[in-house]
Amino acid sequence: MKIAVLIKHTVNVRSVRIDPETGTPSFEGKPGLDRADLHAISDAVDLRESSGGHVTVVGVGPAAMKDDLITALATGADEAIHVLNDAEVDSLFVARSVADVLRDGEFDVIITGKLSEDYGTGQVGMQVAEFLGFPHLSGVLKTDGSGASLTVSYELDGFPDEIVAPTPIVLVLSAREGEPARHSSLRGMMTARKKLITEVVPIAGAATPLTWTAPMAARRGGDRVVVRNEEPAEAARKLADWLKEHRLVG
Repeated sequence: MKIAVLIKHTVNVRSVRIDPETGTPSFEGKPGLDRADLHAISDAVDLRESSGGHVTVVGVGPAAMKDDLITALATGADEAIHVLNDAEVDSLFVARSVADVLRDGEFDVIITGKLSEDYGTGQVGMQVAEFLGFPHLSGVLKTDGSGASLTVSYELDGFPDEIVAPTPIVLVLSAREGEPARHSSLRGMMTARKKLITEVVPIAGAATPLTWTAPMAARRGGDRVVVRNEEPAEAARKLADWLKEHRLVG
């Protein structure tokens, strides 16, 4: 069974800081693999272990995405395809680029996470299915089987259900909490360096027609206090004084 996993190079949203005066965000953390993608890689490797086959990881992103692909290989994927792109692009561009590199690969299953942590559009999986002419199923919890059909457990209106689905198919995972079952390891990282990473460029004419302005958070109105670069005890004292001054606490 040939399995493809779609991944994304994202900023660490937990490291984003918003300037309260200007609304301008700063991205302090190192970009890396989206958490939803870590679950997708883990599920793909589980399916390969139970059914046999080959797992290929595919991502569209800058040169720094190579580290994400190596992490995926270290988790158990067999090879990776890197569509090199440094520009800001929309989901349609990503889906078209991914579909182009997968179209002739005779893949049985394509697995993707539900939402990325940055923009969270939840569109790429379905768009890839449309470009390839594959059926798709969302809210997937678990997948078993091989060959011409799979037994898929999924969420239907918040309740678990099960269906026998034909291949080829695109599976969009349900939102997952916690850590995935499989992780990269030191031994896996050493092995990953020897695995194949194929670099390609987007197809001609795939450029997005959209443009992006600088990101900006909405400014908050009303009276407020901002405490920066203070020891915790001093920051707490200043905040308490402000709350008392404005009669928000007794």
